[in-house]
Amino acid sequence: GLMARRGNADSSAAKPPMPWFVVAFVAVVGLNSLVAMPAAVHSAIALATQIMLTMGLAAMGLQADISQLRSRGLRPLVLAFSAFLFIAAFSLTLVKFA
Repeated sequence: GLMARRGNADSSAAKPPMPWFVVAFVAVVGLNSLVAMPAAVHSAIALATQIMLTMGLAAMGLQADISQLRSRGLRPLVLAFSAFLFIAAFSLTLVKFA
């Protein structure tokens, strides 16, 4: 992955790798706040964001092992569905009343 450790250093003494996507995110947020972007650039970035988010979610789903999920029983499914309901209700509330 992007955050893989290099070398044979002792892992207990090594500091954790830097998550560069966080640095890039903060830089882009700052740039967006300081510089006016043309609408076409903004649209292209929004589309790229949707595509990358979809790819990331698909990658997570493709790595899921259905047999392991089945062996865990209904509890994770109930938790996921509860989280979905909470997020949906919260989002709807914000859209309707904020």
